Parts: sequence; structure tokens; C-alpha cells
Amino acid sequence: MSDSFKTKLVLAITIVFWASAFVGIRIGLEGYSPGSMALFRFLIASICMFFISFHKIKIQKINNKDVFWLVLVGAIGLGCYHVALNYGELTVPSGIASFIISQSPLLTMM
Repeated sequence: MSDSFKTKLVLAITIVFWASAFVGIRIGLEGYSPGSMALFRFLIASICMFFISFHKIKIQKINNKDVFWLVLVGAIGLGCYHVALNYGELTVPSGIASFIISQSPLLTMM
């Protein structure tokens, strides 16, 4: 398999999973609370990153002074985003939620 084909395949898989994430969240919220759903998604991501980290050849050390800020930004930024997204999907259809989230780069640019 060529590198170009692998890249296109990985991009296609990413787009399919990203597009179906909002529908999956909506379905998952039928059985889980928004906070539990966010925690479940982070658990899955952590497991995936655990296995990916074994394939990384060189791991760059993080400065001790940066660890605090990374944890803070991760906990507040990502944590609040995912819980707020899950709460929003309780009242907004998944298609509209996907559209709203896809507009964030435009809002960031302004």
C-alpha cells in the first residue's frame, strides 16, 4: 500500500467517524447523562492514545511548568466543551449540532 493511499484512507475514516459522532452522541444520551457520556468518550480516546503512544518513536519531554497549564486547559477547555455539547444535544437535533460546531473555525477567524 502506498503512503498516498494510506493517507487518503485515514482521512476518509476520520471524516466518517467525525460526521457520525453527533448521531452517536444523540443515541448515547438515551442511556447516559451528559457528564457520563463525556467521561465515556474520554475513556475511549485515552485507550486509543495509549496504543498510539507505543508506536511513537521519539517522545518529547514536557517542561514541568507547562504541565499545570496543559492540565488546566485540558480540564476546562475540553471538559466543558464536551459536557456542554452533550447537554446541547439533549434539545438540538444532531444535524444542527454538527452544523453549529462546524462553524467554530469561522467564528474563531472573525
